[in-house]
Amino acid sequence: MQNNFQDVGEDGNEDVARFEEMLKKKTNAFFDLDVYENIIHHYIEKNELSKAFKASELAQEQYPYSGLPLFLKAQVLVYSGSVKEAFKYIERAESFLPNDPEVVITKANIYAMMGKHKLAISCAEQVLALDMETQSIHCFIAQNYLKINQHEKSLYHYQQALTLNPENEDIFDEFMDFVEITAFHRQGIEFFEKQIDDSPYSYTAWYRLGILANSKGEYAKALHALDYATLIKEDFADAWAEMGCVYMNQKNYAEAQKMFEKVLTLEKPSAEIYCHLASSIEKQKDYEQAFRIYRKAIELKESYHEAWYGAGLCLTSLGKHYEAIHFLKRALKYQKHDGDYWLALAECEFQVGNIVSCLDAYKQASYYSPYNPQIWLNWSFVFYEQGNTEDAIELLMQGVEDLPDNADLLYRLTAYLISAGKYKQAFKYLESALILNFSKHTVLFDFFESKEIKNALSKIINQFRDRENQ
Repeated sequence: MQNNFQDVGEDGNEDVARFEEMLKKKTNAFFDLDVYENIIHHYIEKNELSKAFKASELAQEQYPYSGLPLFLKAQVLVYSGSVKEAFKYIERAESFLPNDPEVVITKANIYAMMGKHKLAISCAEQVLALDMETQSIHCFIAQNYLKINQHEKSLYHYQQALTLNPENEDIFDEFMDFVEITAFHRQGIEFFEKQIDDSPYSYTAWYRLGILANSKGEYAKALHALDYATLIKEDFADAWAEMGCVYMNQKNYAEAQKMFEKVLTLEKPSAEIYCHLASSIEKQKDYEQAFRIYRKAIELKESYHEAWYGAGLCLTSLGKHYEAIHFLKRALKYQKHDGDYWLALAECEFQVGNIVSCLDAYKQASYYSPYNPQIWLNWSFVFYEQGNTEDAIELLMQGVEDLPDNADLLYRLTAYLISAGKYKQAFKYLESALILNFSKHTVLFDFFESKEIKNALSKIINQFRDRENQ
């Protein structure tokens, strides 16, 4: 049985041509089993599943006492989405080929697709028992343990996969996703520390330790590990880039800039690294230079929406709102599902007086990021500024429904209600806000200019504080 699909394109594939000629003329022809396997895999790769199924049926007719045609038919049915039907054939194939690893792991995959994760694990463990230990089997078992919330066992198998193939980036990425989902950062860090104990000159292990420490917020440990990675392999561009990300997290933007500039001396420029560099410069408020670097990222990859967005923010900071709108709209052309992009566009549209476009952008922002309080605050303020206090109140109440424990929204709603003369309602929301975060009450004093209102609010807030302290 072939372990991988053969590259059997249309041109030069006599077996496929002969098979298709047979179908066209509606005649019968005899093919060896390995030829059938080749033909079926060819059609699966081309997503011509009806032809693949026809080939599997003919193979079964011509080789009724072989398990391979049954196995091939099960594969075709899996790709067709007929999982229950596939399971019938894989069981029949297993009766002919009881210890064939491909049959057993295909059965495991079918169990997983049916949501029977414990049975999927049991099948995969049979393959391990056959001395067929591979990183892919361990990853499969880890994935299924994750599905049934057995995180410790999932961790073990991800670690086994990484031990078998420490350099595999795909496995590490999957492991990182697992760590984020389960918050097993500490266990991940300990695993790579052990790898370093066993292989102290493994720059990959040091690098991965740095990534995990960074994701955990242990920035000093991350920098220490990444520094070692670059000492062992000085031209390790990924490690320098990750150090830049650590410095960004530390808000040490000047050092981050140096790291990203170092990367550009080690490898061909990419849109991603230009974007990182531009961001570090933008955070230092050198908006014109940052804008130029974002433009370089766009020149390399026009569809890199992060660069369009970053350039738009720089123009916004420079007060060039009309120009910023163009860049933000281009960002949204390539990534329309980002609430932050819509929020930035809404703010620019407001600045240039495009109120209708502004409100539409806020609506889109709230759809994609309903739990971002800034969207509700800014959006409602547009109505308030236009003198539509009732609309501002109604809108902000929607925001409070989504974010009932956000004190900023409650204080702003209090302000709108006071402005509308709805004092009883206002004091109800004010009390909720004070309970959630008393110290933020000062935003109310910033909102109102009237000394009379400020004095009244001060009196109510002091009464609340005295009552709570009793």
